[in-house]
Amino acid sequence: MKRIPSWLYYTVLRLLVFAIPLAILLILGIVWWASVIAAALIGLCLSYIFLSRPRNAVSSDLYEIRHREKPIPSEDDEVEDAVVDSTEAAHADADSRTDAAAHADVPVDGALDGSVDAPVDAPAEHHDAGTKPPTA
Repeated sequence: MKRIPSWLYYTVLRLLVFAIPLAILLILGIVWWASVIAAALIGLCLSYIFLSRPRNAVSSDLYEIRHREKPIPSEDDEVEDAVVDSTEAAHADADSRTDAAAHADVPVDGALDGSVDAPVDAPAEHHDAGTKPPTA
């Protein structure tokens, strides 16, 4: 049989330590808001005195969870990692093909016969009809 988590056990005990005095005070006919305040104070005192062992268990569990050396991977984490890795691999493959094409001996203007209108380093001059060419 599974052990009840310490946080759940402590939470239920704290609720009972509040609810039982509240029910008793309401049955005795005390005004509801005074009953709530009194039950809260009674519950606080009783839980401080009698629930130290469950409280320490909860704090130890929280400390262990917070200071784990290696996180426990779930099946969902592994699936997400696989998707991210495959996406990164696809982008890296596309980038390497783009880089290879950029460094190939293909002219910049797209001509495959080697005839280039303007040198690669010099900017190409294009003039629209109706605009004046820039003057130097």
